[in-house]
This record gives sequence, structure tokens and C-alpha cells, in this order.
Amino acid sequence: MHARRYLFKALDCDEPHMGPVLHLIARLYAVEERAKALSLSAEPRMALRQKVSARLIGAFEPTPGCAVLRDFRHGLLV
Repeated sequence: MHARRYLFKALDCDEPHMGPVLHLIARLYAVEERAKALSLSAEPRMALRQKVSARLIGAFEPTPGCAVLRDFRHGLLV
């Protein structure tokens, strides 16, 4: 996910807004690492993403008024 690098750079300037989204990205990466460790093929990997990753993304609430994070969440949902 290329957006992560820009959010990480923004962390220095705006940690209260960027910290939670970077934590979300780390959790999404952990789901992918789990799928890799389990050697899941495409279909079970997709099921894991739908069960865990979709729930994480759906629960993420960007800080009100922070357009960057709102747009980031929207990008994950499309």
C-alpha cells in the first residue's frame, strides 16, 4: 500500500491523526502475514480478508474534519 509511506511522513507533523491509521495499516499487514504463515491459497485468503480485514476497516473512524484520513478510508473501501 503506497499511501502508507505518505501517512508515515505526516506522522511527524500530525501524530494524533496519523497514528491511528498507521496502526490500522499494521493490523492489516498482520492479517496478510497470518495468511502467508498459513500458506492460504487465494480463496481462503479472501475469506480471511473478508472476515478480519473488512471488519478492521469498517470499524476505523477517521478523526472528524481530517480529509486525508476520510479519503484514505474511502480508498480502502472501494
